[in-house]
Amino acid sequence: MFRSRIQLDYDVFKNLINPYASIEMYHDKKGLEKTRYTIGTSIKADKRNEFDLFYRYQDKAADDEASGHVLGLGYKYKF
Repeated sequence: MFRSRIQLDYDVFKNLINPYASIEMYHDKKGLEKTRYTIGTSIKADKRNEFDLFYRYQDKAADDEASGHVLGLGYKYKF
């Protein structure tokens, strides 16, 4: 499995809000297996805490997975 990703992000309001967009392509021996499109933003609460909110659409090329939509929420803590 080979994965390639292109991501663009932009710092807004002195690094408090960081919107981003990315495209991920997964290839196997047969060719393109799936593609994921993601848009989201990370929001810093303080120096150690960060939240991430994103929307992802997965477009399948293989028959083993379905295409679909994902809403995600993440949390990051820096030691």
